[in-house]
Amino acid sequence: MQPLTCLVIDDEPLAVELIAAYVQRTPALVLSAAFTDPIAAFRYLQEHPVALVITDIRMPELNGVQLIKLAGDRCAFIIVSAHPEHAVDGFDLDVADYLLKPVKYERFQAAIAKVQKRMAPTEAPAFDHFFLKSGHEVVRIDHDDVMHITAMRDYVAVHSRSRG
Repeated sequence: MQPLTCLVIDDEPLAVELIAAYVQRTPALVLSAAFTDPIAAFRYLQEHPVALVITDIRMPELNGVQLIKLAGDRCAFIIVSAHPEHAVDGFDLDVADYLLKPVKYERFQAAIAKVQKRMAPTEAPAFDHFFLKSGHEVVRIDHDDVMHITAMRDYVAVHSRSRG
């Protein structure tokens, strides 16, 4: 999996420094930008695609909940806050995780693992065959065995290597 581009937003400069340092220590992440001004961060987010936003929830002018609602589904979010009472808001918005300050690096890594799991492509089951009714029985036919299919009004004829 390629590293996730990441945006860090918090109105406290020390909190931005700490989370930005965690991002830079984490091989799975690339720091795209860090902001103490949520309005400037939102403008940046509108013009630059990022995979993950790590944001505080209580900020002046534009709080984390408003930011997440405005951003919509364009990226994943992790909320970092000193206020546990906002966790329900975060999970109502389907954020990947909610970290309480002060954030330990191990807990930060666990949150990133959740984001990666969410973003991992899910593979559809690979079917290499299909079934058709032939007379009174159901016959399994492998995709690789099919040479061509002919439509005949209400029926189809499957020409295969093994059945002719």
